[in-house]
Amino acid sequence: MHSAATLNRIGGRLCLDFVNTAAYRQDIIANEHLKTLDDVIDWGLAASMLEATSEAILRTEIRTQSSGASVTLMQVLKFRAVLRELIDPALYQARSDRQHRRFANDLHRGLSDGLHRTSLTVTGNGKFALTGNENHTDWLIVPVALSAAALLTSPDLAAVRACEGDGCGWLFLDSSPGSRRRWCAMEPCGNRIKARSHYLRHRAKSAPRQPRRGLP
Repeated sequence: MHSAATLNRIGGRLCLDFVNTAAYRQDIIANEHLKTLDDVIDWGLAASMLEATSEAILRTEIRTQSSGASVTLMQVLKFRAVLRELIDPALYQARSDRQHRRFANDLHRGLSDGLHRTSLTVTGNGKFALTGNENHTDWLIVPVALSAAALLTSPDLAAVRACEGDGCGWLFLDSSPGSRRRWCAMEPCGNRIKARSHYLRHRAKSAPRQPRRGLP
């Protein structure tokens, strides 16, 4: 089983990989990988969005301010849900313009508030990091929100697909010839779908034929 730190990043954009920290069966989360703020930090480290000093501060705050950890985690998950509503093609097509504006306003508010609270700092060796002045999850929300805004205003939005694997629903940019990609990756979703299709074809061929009935 994958942890937040070992999840495959196949989305093609940072915001898609963030949405893919959960697996979906239609509108229901089938597998949640961000169960704690430690999971969020682990994902941020794996995505090279967090440097060691900020990691230490965040983990210390989690231990000393456990009462606020659940609230912060809910904010992160709510932000992820907003992104999925805006980017997932099936969900987007099912919503009205009024609902689109509401989700877009949520994204705008998270981005503008996060930028206001965030500082760009030099960490050494020519590297930079985002440091949250008030809300330390801004290191995650700001770059992911920027990635989402760039995708939403790009022609690439039309190439976003949702994996057809049962209980997956991961999002990815389809750059395949003819835009015919159906799943996030061959293993496990592609192989599972192919195996299921093979089973159904074999079952249909091996089923006994029903005798034809004569005309009345």
